[in-house]
Formats: sequence, structure tokens, C-alpha cells
Amino acid sequence: MIAFDHVTKRYEDNVGLDDVSINIDTGEFVFIVGPSGAGKSTFIKLILKEIDADEGSIIVNGNEVTTMSNRMIPSHRRNIGIVFQDFRLLANKTVFENVAFAMEITHQTARTIKRQVPPVLGLVGIGSYGNRYPDELSAGEQQRVAIARAIVNRPTVLIADEPTGNLDPDTAWEIMKLLERINENGTTILMVTHAKDIVDRMDKRVIAIDNGKIIQDEYGKYDYHDSLLSNNPQNLFEQAADERLGEIGVKNTQKKAAPVKKRSRSEIRADLREEKDKERREKARRKAEAERAREQAKADAEEKKKEKKREKRLAKGDMNLSRDEIAEALAAAAAEAEENARREAELAYTPHDKDNEEGGDD
Repeated sequence: MIAFDHVTKRYEDNVGLDDVSINIDTGEFVFIVGPSGAGKSTFIKLILKEIDADEGSIIVNGNEVTTMSNRMIPSHRRNIGIVFQDFRLLANKTVFENVAFAMEITHQTARTIKRQVPPVLGLVGIGSYGNRYPDELSAGEQQRVAIARAIVNRPTVLIADEPTGNLDPDTAWEIMKLLERINENGTTILMVTHAKDIVDRMDKRVIAIDNGKIIQDEYGKYDYHDSLLSNNPQNLFEQAADERLGEIGVKNTQKKAAPVKKRSRSEIRADLREEKDKERREKARRKAEAERAREQAKADAEEKKKEKKREKRLAKGDMNLSRDEIAEALAAAAAEAEENARREAELAYTPHDKDNEEGGDD
């Protein structure tokens, strides 16, 4: 899905990313953490092709981003949804219009927009808010609108930049459960955050960046602390308290670190081709099964239809039946005609002499 291979991005005064290699698979939920200025924004901007890497290879959805032409960038970004911390809703548009706007700029028809927006609003829990304006909504409801706008075009990747930063804890957790539900439907999610409590509670993959380097890639816990860099005595005291708390019984959910393996560009592309081939084969298999099921259902329906027509014809005495039914009907008719002819013959040859004689005497 997303592969960075020895990627470096330099600015005039510092390094945004320094020889970063990492792979994010389809359907993963990944937290991107680290202090301000560590390289998180650079990581996201490189994925979106907002900036160019100085070295290395970046592949997203099977496409090489570093050499992507300007003509292909809009198509590339349409496969990536973005949720911002400050919502960025259009104040003069309703909830429905805000979400529909994301489809309008991709030239979707009015009919498609009318059909697709309401289910998405229902998915994020604001199905009845379509005619409201942003200033009539709470912060959590506005973030739900922003999420609906980000997923309405069905992107393969959703980037959430501090989506809970302006929310109270309860509302933040509701938003996280919503993002998790979207992820369960197959969307790959990258979430930039500083919320350690949320990261630890979600138990997902955590990638920590500092000074342009990947310093943590683990599952389950946010073990990276800004205090390790700041040398602030208060932060160090709080960190020590956390460690002592862990010693007296807090369950450790940390899993073994995922090693960062450097691979060549050809290896990454081969893996992506294999993944695409698997997806195509699976799609073809599902399509074939669906086609067989449709054909069988069609045949069954046709057979039932014929059976009903045959029963109706039989009830009406209609002999316009199948070949076998016609043969049976003809045989029955021939037998009946033969029986009638026999009876007529018997009547014709029955003696009537007595009646004739009596008639002659008169």
C-alpha cells in the first residue's frame, strides 16, 4: 500500500526525513507520533506529493510518487482522504453540501451525489443533520462532518492530522471508534497525534519519528516520550513515575518491534505486483462466483415460471405443452377416440328386427 525506500528530504536548515525505509500494508491502522518538527508533516506531505523527496522511492497504491507527473497528481490525491484538526468546513454550506462538495470537485453527477452522501452521513452518526450549518454543530459533530467529507469518495487511504486535538476526552474517543470502524471496512488509516492515552488504548501500530529518523516501530504502546529529548526534570520525574507504576502491575501490551528491513526498489515493486495480482485473482473469483450464482438463480426462476405456466395451462385444458406432454395428450386422445368408435360400432350392429317388424304391421 505505502512503501518508503531510503527516502531523504532536506530543507535549508534541517533534514525532514533521513534515509527512511518503512512499509505500511493495506488495511493497517498506524499512528505517526513524535515531537514538533520531527518529520511527521514531511512524511505526510511526501505521500500526498505536496513536496518532492531528494532521494529514495515512495510507492502508494502501486504508483511511484517520486517520479509522478503533475497530470497524475489529482488522480493520486483522490485516493487519499484527509481529516484536519480544525475541521475546515465551509461555513456557508450545510452539512450535506460540505460533504457533497468533495464529490463536486471530482465532477460527480448530482444523481450520484444525492445517492452517496446520505449513507456516509449515516455511517458517521449524523444522518439527520444534513440541513444544518457548521455553527449549529458541536465540535465532535463538526469533526464527523469532516470525516464524512474525507471518505465520501471512498479513498483507499485516510490521513487524520490530530483529529482529536480540539475535542474533549469522551468525544475524542467516539471519533476514534468511528475511525476504527472505517478501518475495519478496509481503509488504511494514518493518524498523526500526540495523544498518548489514545494510542495506548487503541493498541495499534506506532511509528515514532524524531530528527527525521524512525526511532520506534512497534505495536500496542506509545513508548516514545518527548521528555527523553528535552531533559526537562519535571518530565523525567513523570516518566520515572510511569515506569514505577508499570512495575507494580500495569499490563504491558507492548509487542516485539517490527524490524525495518531495507529492500531494493525492484523487490518492493515485485511485492506490490504480487499483491495486485492476488487482489485481481480474488476479484475475478468473486465475480465468477457471483455470475454463476446469478445464472443459477435465473435458471431456477425461469424453471419456476415455466412450471407455473404449465400448471395454469393444464388447469385450463390447454394442450400447448412440451413435446412429451403433447405426446401423452395425443395418446390419451387417440385412446378416447378409439373407445368412442368401438361404442358407436356396437350400437350400429345391435339387432332391431323386432322393432322393424312391429313397425311393418302398422
